[in-house]
Amino acid sequence: MHSRFFKSLVSLLCLVTTVSAGSYYANDDPESCKVIGDVSMYGLGIRLGYYLQWAAAILSVYLAPELVKTLYVTFAGVSIASLACVFQNLRSGYFAALEFHIILLLTAFLSNSAFRWSPVATVVDQLNMSSPSTILTGPKSPKVRRSFWAAGSFLRLSSAMAMISVPYMYWRGNYIGHKEGCKVHIIVTIVAYTWTPNIYDPKWIIAIKVLGMIPALLGAVEIVLNMALIFYSALVRITGGEPDYSDTCEKITYTSIQLVTGGLIIGHVEGAVLGNQVDLSKGTLDSSGQLIPLLIGALTLLLVILSYLRWLAGQFAPIPSIAKAMDAMSTWLKGRILIQRWDKAV
Repeated sequence: MHSRFFKSLVSLLCLVTTVSAGSYYANDDPESCKVIGDVSMYGLGIRLGYYLQWAAAILSVYLAPELVKTLYVTFAGVSIASLACVFQNLRSGYFAALEFHIILLLTAFLSNSAFRWSPVATVVDQLNMSSPSTILTGPKSPKVRRSFWAAGSFLRLSSAMAMISVPYMYWRGNYIGHKEGCKVHIIVTIVAYTWTPNIYDPKWIIAIKVLGMIPALLGAVEIVLNMALIFYSALVRITGGEPDYSDTCEKITYTSIQLVTGGLIIGHVEGAVLGNQVDLSKGTLDSSGQLIPLLIGALTLLLVILSYLRWLAGQFAPIPSIAKAMDAMSTWLKGRILIQRWDKAV
């Protein structure tokens, strides 16, 4: 498992060095606020790839729980690499204010929707599941399984990285490449209340500058603690057994939370793209920058389904060769996913 972890980490972090076009304002009309979006960061193929991986994470709980940890680490690695690419674009002088919010939703938020309440990774008190409010608030104090400590810490690193980035974006980052007078609206939802603030509204800026210092400090602490936990998990072996996976009732409750939160996040991403005159026509789905991430998402989802079919063949198929064929197809598919990731990195 550790060798797979480090191989995935190396290939995913190579994405940080990928050169992207960056987002910028169209110069065909001085009055226009149209943004030429970076298709290599949040084009349709990129977004669909994230959505398919999110769907694979949810289905894997029921079809292939042994794959959840792999999806956990992979999604977290992509999140960290993508956030790093945003700051690479900022260093190059591109407009990244909108890009930051979109990538933040696609990475830190969507990954937490997929895995924060995963019944494969956590154990909760059965009595807590009887409360109707659980569907909105989530189970209280879930205990992360010992075998998921490293994967969970890696996932929280992406969230911590986003948390410490907020003050920088509102003190300086949002103004790099920004066209004066152009508004950028994002969608914000707190419980049942949704509104679309302009991130350049002075009141909004002051509020985030002040309040953003709190998550920044917490994020710094999170990074130190989770890095320590990753090293601890790598050095200390698990000596005892773990409880079985959650029962069907818990899984359904968790899945409901995942679907509600994930649906909101996806809606916010698409709303930000459509509501800010973002032109993503420069990249088509058949281009490598769009096609490879889309294939990664599709192959990941297919791998989950194939793993279930392989298990099904082993349970019911009278001919052992069927199960062997499933094993061979699964091995080939894993190889294709790894090749696609390396192609994207290069």
